[in-house]
Amino acid sequence: MEAPQILVVDLGSQYTTVIGRSIRELGFRTAILSPKKARDWLTQNKARCVILSGSDYSVSGLKAPTPPPEIFKSGAPILGICYGMQWLAEHFGGELFNELKNKEYGPATALIEECDPIFKGLKESRPVWASHGDSVKVLPPAFKCIARSAESGGITGMANHDLNI
Repeated sequence: MEAPQILVVDLGSQYTTVIGRSIRELGFRTAILSPKKARDWLTQNKARCVILSGSDYSVSGLKAPTPPPEIFKSGAPILGICYGMQWLAEHFGGELFNELKNKEYGPATALIEECDPIFKGLKESRPVWASHGDSVKVLPPAFKCIARSAESGGITGMANHDLNI
């Protein structure tokens, strides 16, 4: 059997298995692993892409999960979803905020601000499901905003093509 192509690092989201299933429906094999098991897996395997899932945690929380540093050594593109993106933002020097007015849960609208390959074929306004308390307030250096929340104005998409994130 062919080895997994996409590594999903499970940071605690209730949607992690949905992410994995959706990727498999696109024809890719996936491995869904905890951060520790992902670190071990990356020492023996090569991922075509690494996805960091969401989480119930706040990035600044005491027991917040941390993706393994090996994800940056893998050379694979990295996609952070919700907490995964927030963790990447803070890791690279951005700032998060956790304000009641910016918490979102339920149907929302993402406004695509930057023509980016990840949004190829999508309209500028996209219905999404939001489930987060933290938001990216200040982008890390060399990152650009590619999408915002229509409701809160918070950054919902960021990219750094030099780092393949």
